[in-house]
Amino acid sequence: MIRVIEQNTAERNLEIKENFELIKPYLDKGYSYTGACIEVGLSNNKCCSSRKWFKDLREYGKAHGYAYKDY
Repeated sequence: MIRVIEQNTAERNLEIKENFELIKPYLDKGYSYTGACIEVGLSNNKCCSSRKWFKDLREYGKAHGYAYKDY
């Protein structure tokens, strides 16, 4: 059975913002983006399974002073 989940742009942006706020304390401690996602439990359903989601998270972080290359 295939399960289809739809999101509008506002919901997607809110999800990225909320998840960035979850990983931000770990980034501040020196974790990589992937390591921070693993610590907060996002690795099983987001970071590793959806490159687009992870790219959006990195872009959001970059816009807020957390460039991926620095973490």
